[in-house]
Amino acid sequence: MKKRNLLFTINNIRGLRRFIDLRKNFISRGYSIELITSSFTLYLISKIFGIKTKFLMQKKFANYKDLKKISNYNKKLFLSSIKAEIDQEINYNYGKYLSRLFIFSKKIKSLHTYLNALYYLRKHQNTLILGYNSNIINQISICAASIDTNNDFYSLVPVNPPSIVGITKSLPFLRELVLRKDKFLKKSNIFKDNNYLSKKIPKAQLTSDLYLKNHEIFFRKVIYKILSIIDDLFNLYYALTIYNKSTINLVEEIFHEENYTFDSLTYWTTSKNNEKYNQEKIKFFDGNIKNKFRYHIFFCSSPFESENYFPGLNNEYSKLKELSQIYKNNGKEIVIARLHPGWEKKYSKLQLQNLSYEGIQIWDKTKCNNFALGNSHKIIKYTTCGTIFFESLGKESPCIVTSEAFKSIKTYLKQPNEFDKYEYEIYFQKWQKKSKELKEIIAQSCWIQDYYDPSMRHTKKQIDNIISILNL
Repeated sequence: MKKRNLLFTINNIRGLRRFIDLRKNFISRGYSIELITSSFTLYLISKIFGIKTKFLMQKKFANYKDLKKISNYNKKLFLSSIKAEIDQEINYNYGKYLSRLFIFSKKIKSLHTYLNALYYLRKHQNTLILGYNSNIINQISICAASIDTNNDFYSLVPVNPPSIVGITKSLPFLRELVLRKDKFLKKSNIFKDNNYLSKKIPKAQLTSDLYLKNHEIFFRKVIYKILSIIDDLFNLYYALTIYNKSTINLVEEIFHEENYTFDSLTYWTTSKNNEKYNQEKIKFFDGNIKNKFRYHIFFCSSPFESENYFPGLNNEYSKLKELSQIYKNNGKEIVIARLHPGWEKKYSKLQLQNLSYEGIQIWDKTKCNNFALGNSHKIIKYTTCGTIFFESLGKESPCIVTSEAFKSIKTYLKQPNEFDKYEYEIYFQKWQKKSKELKEIIAQSCWIQDYYDPSMRHTKKQIDNIISILNL
């Protein structure tokens, strides 16, 4: 079988060390893999290391006619990735006018990354693109181009952080895990608690810095900050070279946002100083689980997470209100919004007050007697795409995915598409057995690896798994 054209994408310098090791392993097995990126500094550094790299910020390959045919879905994707990048990567302190220019440069970066990737992938069909899990501009624009040209896009992701790693297909934020259903594969024990390679780290505190020494953290942050500023300046210069009335009008047309009233919001918004709310009207849950009730607990994302931006995920707030309507008049069913630990102050207090009006109790770690949660069959968990789902597999307590994420997983479990009380009761009864089967399939589809360790080196078995799952 003819070997496929392989590309690997990285957003910035932070993933280069791991990619170099991955590339070395692929080359040793006869696979040629090139880098593709929109980062100017990463392009320059990869050239120094002799890595063949396709740089996507080039005007000569950007065909603006393609923007006339861009889908509304892609417009939402690009806008979402810009918001995610600003929240996750950038700290704007440039003043009002310069901030507008920098945001304009991010919009140009998004569009030109897409157009250049589109140009390349049309000329190179049967291309497979692989990258690390990310939802910012580079990754999303390249993925959108791969979908539009019928090429494959995969991401290496921490399925259950920090050490259970797998591969998802298509848009990273939808987390469509590639499942291997091979009855000849040996049973895996990767979900056991003792499978962390280096150290146990609470998931809420996971960062690459925890694997490094103090001086390594310092130099890593300084180098990354300098290179990020250079990338920003390059993107600004690039945008200014095409800054004219027609380009501005085209960009604004593509990135036009719908005007939402507060009452029509489907996602979490952040707390504002001028919010008018009554703290006493927010009904907090004390954390005491009682056997006489059944609890429907929604694990809320942080207001700054990707779930608030991307289509198919940005409906967490409205899903909570929808859930409350099902069980509102049942005295034995309690609906709870469990706020993401560490981000309690960032949630809109007015939204929390509105949820309380709907009969939903707010579980805030800083305002309760207990924050621990068991796995009783009387506890039903809900998540947009959180790791609590994987932690619930095979246990008595069912878990529902309320978004468009985890499609392959939901298909296997036959999870009902909509909130239907009768269908969900049947689903809850079958959960433990069916999810235990799924857990074994996921275990066969993943491997153990310290995903967040910058100095991580791939083992032969890990490379075997990647090549096998990608069907190279």
